[in-house]
Amino acid sequence: MMPRHKAGIAIGLFLGLFLSGCAGFPKVSWPQLPGEGIEPATVLDYYRKAGTLSPAKIDREIVRLRKDFNRKPDDNALFQLVALASQPGRPPVDRKLALDLLIDFRRQDKGGATLLSLTSLLEDQLKEQLELVGERDQVLQRARKLETDNRELQDKLQALEDIEKILRQREK
Repeated sequence: MMPRHKAGIAIGLFLGLFLSGCAGFPKVSWPQLPGEGIEPATVLDYYRKAGTLSPAKIDREIVRLRKDFNRKPDDNALFQLVALASQPGRPPVDRKLALDLLIDFRRQDKGGATLLSLTSLLEDQLKEQLELVGERDQVLQRARKLETDNRELQDKLQALEDIEKILRQREK
């Protein structure tokens, strides 16, 4: 387990890397830990590496890792999936997958206090992202409805103007 100040540095580093979409290695090379357990630094490394991948590579890696994880669940595949599914621009279904994996991991109470804290932080971020996507979708839906209503009102106004024009012509 890392001392408290190193955990703070690791979480700060994670946030910086996660939010910046930091570039790194051009090729996916997931470090694998021998035996049980995973360190927060390894999770942070997954995020750093996932941030360097193109959307097409992320898609392929998610498919591959899901198959691997379904066949033989392990913490490495879980956190690799979470890192990939949490990348900016991923669809909400990917973020939901990442959130579900993290919630399940935390419920199993695996890992040390620092890893569980990092897991909780990631969960909170994903929940907030999903809420923002939901709010954005609601705003877009309202905007589309307002646009439709506006077009209908414009059509009605035009029809009234046409009627008024016809009535003026009859009066002459």
